[in-house]
Amino acid sequence: MKPSSNRWRHFDVWPPKNTKKHTLYLSGNEKLKAEQGNAGSVDYISDPKKPVPHSAKIGRGWDRPYMVEDQRFAARRPDVLVFETDILEDDLTLAGAIDLDLWFSTNKSAADIVVKLVDVFPSVDANTNKVDKDKGNRHELVRWGVIRGRFRESMSEPKAFTPNEPSLVNFELYDVLHTFKRGHKLQIQIQSSMFPFIDMNPQNYVENIFEAKESDFTKAIHTIHHTDKLQSAIHFTTLN
Repeated sequence: MKPSSNRWRHFDVWPPKNTKKHTLYLSGNEKLKAEQGNAGSVDYISDPKKPVPHSAKIGRGWDRPYMVEDQRFAARRPDVLVFETDILEDDLTLAGAIDLDLWFSTNKSAADIVVKLVDVFPSVDANTNKVDKDKGNRHELVRWGVIRGRFRESMSEPKAFTPNEPSLVNFELYDVLHTFKRGHKLQIQIQSSMFPFIDMNPQNYVENIFEAKESDFTKAIHTIHHTDKLQSAIHFTTLN
């Protein structure tokens, strides 16, 4: 794979040896921090009638170039949560899997959780100190993943959410080899739809989602918790 530092890397094993584990905790003020905190929670309204699109491009179906699209179109939406680090002082190369521990609750009984890993470019190039007209402030999609909430504990035994009761949702993004350059920021976006790439979740639990009635599809308030007892976090390894 080719990381953003524009050079090939070769490893004898994968994940590579000599890596370092990191954890970033979701915190208040849309921050990702290395230290645990007690910043409460943040919520968003997910509306099946106004889903987050997988692309800003208007079309009849799946727009194939979505993986290279600037993600600012999603970050601007009120139904997308954004958490990011401060500006990086040094290059940060992620190598391997990305694990997510999210304390999640909803006022309904079903939900999808979509997480994107995003590389936020600076408006000014760190090397030339000039405004980057081509990629200034670009939000570049690195990886994304989704979990249908009913399968958060088992793929064979689906389970509804208990309304307003926090549940720990664990899932893994695909492996990555990517360098967040000095001057950039690491960001994650959290949302509950990615239409039409992912079919809509009614947000009211039904045994068979393909038999859901129109009345089953309702707005829901979803909450991500980041308190001292409910620490939502992202875990990854970096090259030393």
